[in-house]
Amino acid sequence: MTGFDFRDILKSKNLGYIAGNFGSEGEKESLEYTVEEWNFIAGKILNPGKNASGEDIIASLSDLIEFDELFADFSSGDSIKASDKIRTIMADEKSYINPSGEEKYIELTFMINDSCEYLIILDDISEEKNIEERIVELQEERERFSASYPGIIYKCYNRFDWEMKYVSQGCKDLTGYKPEELVDNSVLAYGDLIKPGYKEEVWNKIQNSLADKQPFEIEYKIETRDEGEKWVWEKGRGIYNDGEVEKLYGFITDITEMKRTKKKMQLMKKSLEKASFAIFWTGPRGEIKYVNDRACEMLGYSRSELLQLKFSDIDKDADPEGRSGYWRQLIKNKELQRERKFICKNERVFPAEVLSHHLFLSGEEYEFVFARDISGRKEIEKELKMREEQYRKIFRTAPVGILIQDDQGNILEANDRLCEITGYSHEELESSSIFETLVPEEIEEKAKANIDRILAGEDLTLTGLSRSSTGKEYYVHLKETKIRLPEGREGVLSMHLDITDLKEKERELEYLSYHDSLTGLYNRLYLKEKLQELNTERQLPAGIIMCDVNGMKIINETYGFNKGDKLLIRVAEILQKNIRGDDILVRWTGDEFIILLPGSDIEMAVEIKDRIEENCKDAVFEEIPINLGMGVAVRDTLEEDFEDVLVKAEERMRRDKLTKSHSTENKLVQNVLNTLGAKSAETREHAERMADLVQKLGEKMGLPGEELNKLSLLATLHDIGKATISEDILIKSDDLTQEEWEVIREHPERGYKIAVATEEFAPVARAILHHHEWWNGRGYPEGLKGQEIPLISRMIAIVDAYDVMISGRPYKAAMSCEEALEEIEECAGEQFDPELAEKFVEMMRGEMSSENL
Repeated sequence: MTGFDFRDILKSKNLGYIAGNFGSEGEKESLEYTVEEWNFIAGKILNPGKNASGEDIIASLSDLIEFDELFADFSSGDSIKASDKIRTIMADEKSYINPSGEEKYIELTFMINDSCEYLIILDDISEEKNIEERIVELQEERERFSASYPGIIYKCYNRFDWEMKYVSQGCKDLTGYKPEELVDNSVLAYGDLIKPGYKEEVWNKIQNSLADKQPFEIEYKIETRDEGEKWVWEKGRGIYNDGEVEKLYGFITDITEMKRTKKKMQLMKKSLEKASFAIFWTGPRGEIKYVNDRACEMLGYSRSELLQLKFSDIDKDADPEGRSGYWRQLIKNKELQRERKFICKNERVFPAEVLSHHLFLSGEEYEFVFARDISGRKEIEKELKMREEQYRKIFRTAPVGILIQDDQGNILEANDRLCEITGYSHEELESSSIFETLVPEEIEEKAKANIDRILAGEDLTLTGLSRSSTGKEYYVHLKETKIRLPEGREGVLSMHLDITDLKEKERELEYLSYHDSLTGLYNRLYLKEKLQELNTERQLPAGIIMCDVNGMKIINETYGFNKGDKLLIRVAEILQKNIRGDDILVRWTGDEFIILLPGSDIEMAVEIKDRIEENCKDAVFEEIPINLGMGVAVRDTLEEDFEDVLVKAEERMRRDKLTKSHSTENKLVQNVLNTLGAKSAETREHAERMADLVQKLGEKMGLPGEELNKLSLLATLHDIGKATISEDILIKSDDLTQEEWEVIREHPERGYKIAVATEEFAPVARAILHHHEWWNGRGYPEGLKGQEIPLISRMIAIVDAYDVMISGRPYKAAMSCEEALEEIEECAGEQFDPELAEKFVEMMRGEMSSENL
């Protein structure tokens, strides 16, 4: 290659070259290429590898140059004629991946001369290509940013009218004008959009910042195309040329909503200051940004003190290390509600309810916290819990059955007492309805209707029958009312009182109210009510028999009320056996009976009375004769009042009683005396001897006949009270106990009661009462002395003592007459009336002298 020298030139330009020959004269198809020379730069670009040969270079070139296409203009058979000049047959940019895998951009120039020599010049333009591509990317990115920026990106002249040279697409959304309408003041200048009240101020602030070569930042109002107003925030800086401001560039953003928010925030702050709950604004790290007055008051800090703290300083439960995790949770949930323990400045800890919100304000994140002291609520909750436990205990242990049911009758809860009443377990009741367990099938529909009434607001009180788990019926008193169930539904609270025993007692009371408790007969109340029922024509005539047990007072006083009651029962049995099925037998008063005879005339009534009397004659109750005073009356017309008929029957009974009483009482007293004689030493002979002696003493004292009769009666009855004393005591041969002596000392009073109960023996009743009184007042039962003691009592006391001493007793041997008289003389003035004792001793010794003669 001698045609021209190019090496130095190419080296200076950092270009690579490859030189060689191609082909030979002849056909095109026989073209061949040889490489004779290449420089280092070409090798670096093509990078065929170490120790590369010309053939390696040709192979690399083949990836860049299509030689057949390059010589396509030469036809087959033509000779390549040399030319006087060098020809450039290709100049192009090629993308090439070398054997090392590097992509290269190469500017390639292919030249040939008349000697069939070629020269390929290689220029590596990879870096320039990459820069160009990056520039294009940046331009595209700028266009995208400019188009998507929510406002205006601008470049303008530093003039009062803000003549724009470039305006981004966001201009339309911000101002209502298209960018081209503002560029070069095509329609109007941007400065004309600034509200008059702001334009000069804005201009001055910008110029001041530019004078200091500082960026400017300003807020102002503009007027939009639709004559609206917007707040904007502009930030920019100057472009300087030789120290002078040539243009401005920057961006303008709509802050109208932010302004409104700020205003709202200011209003909200004012409201928050007056809030009744504490309010905090905190940052992501827990730093307190704002607190209201209530927060300061609640915690005892000043506002400035709180603003120097973190929220963890006042939150006892806070974990300062876990703040970031909490913040992520707050962002995720947007809102968190918790109960915390707050610490006051004075270290008092109190419970607080805290509601936190995650908010963005002016581009910053905040936790907006509402807090209130719930100490009072906690105390109330504690009190409520305690009361709930109390109520729960009351519910469980109440002496009445309690159940809670829903609106369908399903049992939700039952207490222990209800289980006891019904015989069901808790599980059995609480897994069933009242219709399956407690409500009898025959009243199921009524029970459902009652539930509807209760749910409608009516409180019900019911009494009825229910059945236990064993099928046993029991009476239950229900009190039921509507309640609100926890889940908001309505239900029924039902209280069950088992009144089975009460019902039994009611029946007993009803029975007792109409029956005599002793005899089991109907009582006076029943008769009065029955008379109203019988007040009909159909029941006429109606007979009445009134009966009274004669001598009942003597019997009670002599034998005691227990035996008297048994006698009344026996009388009731006799009466019951002698009446008809429809007749009504009533115990009217203590010893009086009434027989009501519906449909009976006077003949029938008298027949029944006579039959009763005959049966009483044959009936003896423990040696006590049964004798009744009886009266009969009949109601023949409705005009007659039953009360009047009863009065007639009672009058006739009284007359009959008077006729029979004297004989009855005598028989009773005689029976008593016989009883006494049978069980003690008080024999008839003792009484007769006493009567004889006291009669003589009375005659010796010149007593009248009436007093002598009393003395004789007193001798017979003086110890009649002993008839009511146990035989074991009366005949006891050993010393009596103190208690036994007390019983013995009661016989004068018992005798008095027997005697005073009869008209015939009443005159000597007081003498019976005092026949054991002593002259010196040491006797019984009343401790009378001297003349206070009735005369005949003093006389019978001496005669009784004398006869007892000479007759003897089981507990004491008999004395001689003289020994007895000496004893009386000795006791005169203490036990006995001394004057009477002297006369009795004188009388007895006189008789003894006469007998000896």
